[in-house]
Amino acid sequence: MSAPQAVERPWHVDLDRAPRNRQVDQTTVLMVLTWLAVVLPRFVQSLTAPKHVVLINDAIPYSATTSLLSHLMTVLVIGWCVVVFARHAADLPTDRRRVLVILLAPWIYLITRDIYAGVHLHLQDLEYPAIVIAVWVLRPPLRKLVLLGYLAAALAVISVLMGVFLKSKGLYHGRNGDLVPLPKKILPWGILVGPLTSENNLGQVLVLGLPLIGLARSRLVRVVVVLVTAYAIVWTASRSSIAALAVGGLIALALPVRGRKRRRVVAAVLPMAAGLVMIAIPVSTSVGTSFSNRGYIWIASLRAWSQHRVFGMGDQFYSSLAKFEEGLGGQAFHGHNTFVQMVAIGGAVGLVLVAAMAVVSLGSAVRWVGRGVNVPAVLLGTFFVSATLEWSFAFFDRDFLLAVTVLPMAMILFAERPRDEEEPPASALGADALRADD
Repeated sequence: MSAPQAVERPWHVDLDRAPRNRQVDQTTVLMVLTWLAVVLPRFVQSLTAPKHVVLINDAIPYSATTSLLSHLMTVLVIGWCVVVFARHAADLPTDRRRVLVILLAPWIYLITRDIYAGVHLHLQDLEYPAIVIAVWVLRPPLRKLVLLGYLAAALAVISVLMGVFLKSKGLYHGRNGDLVPLPKKILPWGILVGPLTSENNLGQVLVLGLPLIGLARSRLVRVVVVLVTAYAIVWTASRSSIAALAVGGLIALALPVRGRKRRRVVAAVLPMAAGLVMIAIPVSTSVGTSFSNRGYIWIASLRAWSQHRVFGMGDQFYSSLAKFEEGLGGQAFHGHNTFVQMVAIGGAVGLVLVAAMAVVSLGSAVRWVGRGVNVPAVLLGTFFVSATLEWSFAFFDRDFLLAVTVLPMAMILFAERPRDEEEPPASALGADALRADD
């Protein structure tokens, strides 16, 4: 009976295999700490300090509790990564070191560039390499990513509850305490921000965490999470997140075609097309008012890059741009496009290093699809769409995205790999686009 089962569900091998001799699941601790570092300080800040729209040069009145808690969570995340490394120091992995170097190279370059330019290194800047190295050491099974999907769903529920019962904290308000009547509002009762500081930030976290629920075993759970999270994303009125939600869903529906080669082609072409669109839109934009005035930011950023093509302008570029560039209205917190952001702060060198990350991530997603696991490809396509109008991946200064970008990327690249086996049955391919198995 064992032989037919292996033939029927070959892609199930290894996905659920996890170390059984450890009392503490080190990967679970890392994921929970990283998520808490994102949500907990911001939730406390929402409850203990005024919350309203701010411009880039405004001083944000962080409460003493929030500042202490944020610092403590940063220490805990980095400290746990150090503990993980120390516990495995005598038996470090010997493979995929090249991938590890590719993931760390952009961070090393950007940090070195900023230190050379006189920018001080902060403790939070160490979170990215600490998490990447910890995941490389742990080699967790891919199935564990479902926990981040559940945590993203929890954030959606918390945000909706805040929008209903704590409107002054959970909805987007102006300085005078009134709801901001933005024209992009979709639902009549305002724009949802939840415990985060803006609707776009909340939308990014939710839409990038949603594909991970595809690894859940229960179809009912997946449906409920998708519905609740999609509702919260629509309530944010974040157009980039809504577009990412739609495109991610389309990729999920397109992937379960018959034939491993066809699935791999779909997994390569659709995310790659989304990545090319991410680059093409800001490069081809010539009107400043396009995409809610993002055109001004893109034009100014690319113009500045043309004068510093090799090394870019560094991480302080946007704070300076908001002070002196007309037409931005103090809103240029970042490049509002991940490609623009990278070339602006890191130049051609930074772009090449990040492009290498994108290539290995795409290659890994294609290989996982060949093994019957579609979540990495769906996540990658969703990310590229989100990154078109937002800065959706950062090596520092964007810690609220760590749990839905850095952790999943590292786990997908370093997870235990099941073997390429025979063709999965057609019944499974048509049943669940996001899942690896039932």
